[in-house]
Amino acid sequence: MTQHRNPSSREHPEKPERITRIWNLLEEEGYVKRCKRIASRRATEEEIALQHKKSYVDRMSEVSSLDATELQRLSHSFDSIYLNSHTHEAALLSLGCTLALTQEVVEGKVQNGMAVVRPPGHHAEHGCAKGFCIFNNVAVAAKWAQIHYGVKKVLIVDWDVHHGNGIQHMFEHDPTVLYFSAHRYDYGHFYPCQPDANYDAVGKDGGAGFNINVAWNKAGMHDGDYLAAFHNILMPIAYEFSPDLVLVSCGFDAAEGDPLGRCCLTPAGYSHLLHKLMSLASGRVVVVLEA
Repeated sequence: MTQHRNPSSREHPEKPERITRIWNLLEEEGYVKRCKRIASRRATEEEIALQHKKSYVDRMSEVSSLDATELQRLSHSFDSIYLNSHTHEAALLSLGCTLALTQEVVEGKVQNGMAVVRPPGHHAEHGCAKGFCIFNNVAVAAKWAQIHYGVKKVLIVDWDVHHGNGIQHMFEHDPTVLYFSAHRYDYGHFYPCQPDANYDAVGKDGGAGFNINVAWNKAGMHDGDYLAAFHNILMPIAYEFSPDLVLVSCGFDAAEGDPLGRCCLTPAGYSHLLHKLMSLASGRVVVVLEA
């Protein structure tokens, strides 16, 4: 996953150091020894196709064989995407590791865990890459758990500072998946700049009422704002929904000091949010790194 890098800029915000620094810190603090390590694996084409069109899966499988000019042309056909010859392999591992952790949790081998993976996934749509995201890791994991393990109801919580357009679109008709996103909206001017990231997008048809957007219209949201949204909006609905599994699209770009998100969530704030989610689904929580 560290071989996927922007060929034009080593300082692109979605860079390999995002996961190597997390991993190094986990080792320094002794968490790697204290936790169970789950073997990495690649996702299969059949697994990817649970949420992505075959034509897109086939298109991305050709990336490793393209030359620099072809890679640039393909990346420019998407929104905010870069590609290199290692992108497809990294995306397979990112999704595969997410599924490996999900399997351990639903089989009861571990209570919960975190997948430190990249590239991220929540912007990826059925038929295209978008916003640094290649395959929609969390969306595929939700559907995969339902199909292969009979998980009936899944709660997806997305606290990335950007709206998870891909996840919303994949489940907006589905009443078995409750999607909650707290993100900057800025009256439609914050990425991905889509009107259905607003609070009035609640799902469609049978899925109406199962999509919740807390759309901040300014920067600077802090621990108290997120805790209020969880306490007053998410948790009462989540208790009634009673999920069998919780998946977290865990972007840290709402953290204090992030130059793009410009919000003020602290490590203690994230801890409180996660602690609340641990009270659901008998503690079966899968946290997946986003941006």
